[in-house]
Amino acid sequence: MNDEKDLNEKIESTDEPLTEETVEADTHESDETTAEEEFEVDSEPVEAGEPLPKKKKKGILKYIIAAVVLLVAFKSAFEFFGNDKKMPETSEAELVGKIDLDTSSKYDFISFGNNVVICNKYGVFAYNSGGKNVWKYETNLTYPVMYVCGKNLLVTDTAQSNAKVFDENGRLKNEITFENDCVNAVINENGWVTATLKLRGYKAQVAVYDNTSKLKYSWSSANNDIIYAGLAKDNKTLAAAQLDSSSASEAYGIISLFDITTDGKPYCGKNLENNIVTYMRWSGDKLICVGTKNTFKMDKNGNESWSYVYPGEITVYNAKNDYAMAFGINGSSTTSAKTTKIYLVSSSGKELGFSELEGDVRSIEIYGDSIKVINSANIITLRKDASVKKINNLSRDISKCCIFGSKSKVFVVSGTTAEILSVV
Repeated sequence: MNDEKDLNEKIESTDEPLTEETVEADTHESDETTAEEEFEVDSEPVEAGEPLPKKKKKGILKYIIAAVVLLVAFKSAFEFFGNDKKMPETSEAELVGKIDLDTSSKYDFISFGNNVVICNKYGVFAYNSGGKNVWKYETNLTYPVMYVCGKNLLVTDTAQSNAKVFDENGRLKNEITFENDCVNAVINENGWVTATLKLRGYKAQVAVYDNTSKLKYSWSSANNDIIYAGLAKDNKTLAAAQLDSSSASEAYGIISLFDITTDGKPYCGKNLENNIVTYMRWSGDKLICVGTKNTFKMDKNGNESWSYVYPGEITVYNAKNDYAMAFGINGSSTTSAKTTKIYLVSSSGKELGFSELEGDVRSIEIYGDSIKVINSANIITLRKDASVKKINNLSRDISKCCIFGSKSKVFVVSGTTAEILSVV
């Protein structure tokens, strides 16, 4: 009995905390053990409660180390091969169908609901992702331009200075005939239309119509050109982006805010030095403005909440979606091939990430949570952090695409042909 106690104490006294040195020493010592000895020691029966022999402990330790090494190797392999951020999918864009489209005259197309809507000299036509015409409105359009907000589709014929409003089922909700030539027009979620018009004797005029086509407000600018204007969801606050071209050497932008329930002039404004706002939209009760130098958000009192300064020369952008805004910047490359950097920015002004893509980016489409970048050879799907998720090669040259509600199919125009492509 005393001999057994002495043996246990001797074994326990040899146990030390595991360090890199002790593991290495145990490993080297076990390497000197023959396969026969390992088998012989491991196969000895051990009664319950009896301490493990030293050689058996070393054998188990070897297996633990080997298991840890295998686990680390498996984890690394899984992260590399299983994470598609490192290896984006690449495949040929599959042709699903073709749609007749007369490109000999002016036309436009846009995503609306689950469909893509085309307008040309024959009228307005909505197609689903299978290429079926789900509704149409035949009319003569000379220079059509479309704009979507919520469940409202605005089709403006700038040549004829009129506009029509449709719902997602193709029902005509409203018609407006402008008093003067129309430069552009937008619609808010409630169906109220804001138009920028030409007016003799003035630089420009902005006019607001309600959802029954009644003129609710107009204001004429004698000194500045009006580039863009839009009404907030409250049907009260109007914003107009103006260009002050009085200086021959520098160009100044101006953002003016109006209360259309009064007949007065702008109640506040914001001057922009060497920065011209070319696009704006209301996001809730805040105004997002895309300028030539930066994009910023401001409230109804003209206070700026954030500003995103472009990290280079901006070439293309899409700021129509609160999911993410995308900006294409001329990239720098050590090779002769041109690159474009795509930066994604949240609606709170935070930069989400960027990718540098080969070639010229012709357009960026964002619909829901789907982001597609189009260059001459590919349709590239990005994640919200701007990493490349998928690349669909093209056997045709396209300049623009629209995304169907299914997000797995896109509508493109290539030459004189309109096509539906699968980008799964």
